[in-house]
Amino acid sequence: MAPYKSVLTHGFVLDEKGLKMSKSVGNVIDPAIVIDGGKNTK
Repeated sequence: MAPYKSVLTHGFVLDEKGLKMSKSVGNVIDPAIVIDGGKNTK
């Protein structure tokens, strides 16, 4: 269970290189991974 009730994001997110995240560039991640956790989640 997440330690928060809801998540709010704005429409402009940067990747680790400081570039705008874009589906056309291919540098996006699935929001479900952010919410549920990735492969290294216990």
